Amino acid sequence: MNSGNGSQGLCMTIRKVSSVDNGYNWNYMTIDGYSNYEDLLAPKWKASTVFPVEVLDKVNSMMENGVVYK
Repeated sequence: MNSGNGSQGLCMTIRKVSSVDNGYNWNYMTIDGYSNYEDLLAPKWKASTVFPVEVLDKVNSMMENGVVYK
């Protein structure tokens, strides 16, 4: 984001503090920020942008029914 490779302006990961009796089956969430609604619906990336495949593979390995659990 700092190098201007895409239209996303913010990305945060938040860990849920308590997982006791609150009815949620997840313990992390992400927040992504964009400057406008168009970028939210169709984010843009430069063709030269490199995504860390090893990290994405690790996240995909935690997928269970389309949801990441830890």
